[in-house]
Amino acid sequence: MREIIQIYDGMETLESLPLEEGSDEAASKKEEELIGYSAILNLNHGALYYSKRCMLAYLKERLDRIRQKRWAKGNVLTEQEQSLMSKEEVNYFQQYDSLLSSYMQHTEVTATCDYGEIVTTSGTINISCSILYASS
Repeated sequence: MREIIQIYDGMETLESLPLEEGSDEAASKKEEELIGYSAILNLNHGALYYSKRCMLAYLKERLDRIRQKRWAKGNVLTEQEQSLMSKEEVNYFQQYDSLLSSYMQHTEVTATCDYGEIVTTSGTINISCSILYASS
């Protein structure tokens, strides 16, 4: 960040310098230096946004894996898994689990055709066409 501030200061100093009348050589030199500063700033700006995109992609991948873990293993994290996660990630897992559990408790399904009897962990259900089934 200090480098960028120094570059801006250099540009401001260069722009504030008065040009001697009739000095085309000094004007072209000043313009070349400003173009150089501009190129450096563009390069720094591009590198900054590249780093930002990489960091955000990394964080998104970690959050995707946390969500996948919740779907695959349920709401329990082993101590080893917790030791590999930050406090914020563990907190995210717990909040996602709470949200997902709440969602799953209020799921409603309307059958489009007759399926007959289906055995679930909570008992047998007879699935008939156009009937709304809700889990609560």
